Amino acid sequence: MKSRLFLAVFAVFAVAAGSAWAADVAKGKEIFNGPAGCGDCHRTTSKKSGGPGLAGTGKIHTDEWLARWLKEPKKTWQENDAETAEMKKRLKQQDAERPGMKVRKNLTDDELADLIEYLHTL
Repeated sequence: MKSRLFLAVFAVFAVAAGSAWAADVAKGKEIFNGPAGCGDCHRTTSKKSGGPGLAGTGKIHTDEWLARWLKEPKKTWQENDAETAEMKKRLKQQDAERPGMKVRKNLTDDELADLIEYLHTL
């Protein structure tokens, strides 16, 4: 009986804690349009601007890959894992030596999570 009570209380705290740590779409949008400068080169549609349009990006790529890409695009490009190779193919950039993307602001882990959460809405 005590173990069931403990599990029930633990579950309530876990749900509450999870929602407190959840990424914030609104903050992600601010980051996209603000200091990170994503919106300077990318559109939130499928149309290309300076860089490719980002519609569907959150569905195409894993969160882990997006975090690596947003932190270190050149390193991710050179490592050329399957997800990166597929992106290069989709963008017809297989022969490019380096990505055109530059990191304009080193994002914290929380900012990365917020930005990725926003990308999921596109």
